[in-house]
Amino acid sequence: MLQKRNVNTQNQKFWRWDNWQVYLVVILIPLIGFPLYRFFIKQLQKNTEVQTQVQQEQQLLENQDPIKQQVVADSITPSKSVQSYTKEVAAKLGTQFSDAGHWYDFLNPRGWTEDDTRVADIIIYQRNNYQLMVKLYNKCYSNSRSLSKDLYTFLDNDQLLRIKKYVNI
Repeated sequence: MLQKRNVNTQNQKFWRWDNWQVYLVVILIPLIGFPLYRFFIKQLQKNTEVQTQVQQEQQLLENQDPIKQQVVADSITPSKSVQSYTKEVAAKLGTQFSDAGHWYDFLNPRGWTEDDTRVADIIIYQRNNYQLMVKLYNKCYSNSRSLSKDLYTFLDNDQLLRIKKYVNI
């Protein structure tokens, strides 16, 4: 009679966990898993940054078309006076013309124009419509910029204090 090999004992012997195998798995999982986890998290952050940058560039291209710009502005508010005042604020702050974010934007002389007193006068005059101006400034007349941040950045302190008396920035 032929002897039958016991395959089960060989498989059981192979899959039996000794102490060194358990330690090896416990050590290797964090050593390999943690860097992979960090890599994937960084890649997700880079992807969201690239997506926002692409959206901003796309919005900049859309904002350069005056017809689309007017359609978006009309969807925010039908008031032509608020639209024109917001457009003037963007021009007087110098952000309307240097939105591309290139290193050579300083060469554009239209971006040098900054009239702090006129900007303060407009903001104070349109203080009841400030939230509409913020939306228009962000969506239509600048490249996803914040009006409040730009006021803090570009205005002189005396004009900024003058605005803060009337508007909660």
